[in-house]
Amino acid sequence: MFSGKYQSLRFFFLKKKTNAAKPLRFLIAAYRRRNQILFFAMPRTSSGSIGEVLAKHGIEIHGHRRRPGYKFLRDRDDCKNVQIISVVRHPYSRFLSAYFALVKGGYNAEDKEDALKFMKTGESVNAFISRHYKAGGNSPDLLSQRHFTPQFDYLKDIDGRLLPVRLFVFGQKDFTDDLLRYVGISLRVTITQKHVTKKNQELSQSSKDILQLWYERDFEFFFKHD
Repeated sequence: MFSGKYQSLRFFFLKKKTNAAKPLRFLIAAYRRRNQILFFAMPRTSSGSIGEVLAKHGIEIHGHRRRPGYKFLRDRDDCKNVQIISVVRHPYSRFLSAYFALVKGGYNAEDKEDALKFMKTGESVNAFISRHYKAGGNSPDLLSQRHFTPQFDYLKDIDGRLLPVRLFVFGQKDFTDDLLRYVGISLRVTITQKHVTKKNQELSQSSKDILQLWYERDFEFFFKHD
């Protein structure tokens, strides 16, 4: 038996050993369930960069590039048998990111086609929002474009309810580390964000009011207090 200061020392080392083992056990458990995880690559949330890392570690990626034959998550038969994870982003910053992506012409043939369809040369983001609101009200054609589609629409089931999904918030401190830890990938792995939006324009209050209407469910389910 230990007593006095020796008992205290024994407790210190046991506590240190136990605390060190906790993250290891968590990583092992997470590693074992990787084949049960499905990552949905939400547009404009660094999903391409994150998806590349997860795919290298055996995690299935459900993309958002809506080519012929594309299936939404709600069209899959196995959603109840997997743990869906994804990243969501505040609608204002996500919209600006989508806008500037199309201003540059996008990243593939579909984007280039959509840029010609939806954009006007030299148009500010506030004028862009106003024009599409005047043309389509609360449901403009713009929201059918993959980068502008509400996040809730990607994550809802066939009955219009939110699918069971573990969400991480883009821009939140250490959100990529939290995601990697959740799926059991070493934090020594680096996620390098691509297609970063460096430009910025101030959204007018009227533009914010319109975005509140367009992305009502995103605010309701993911950013209720913003």
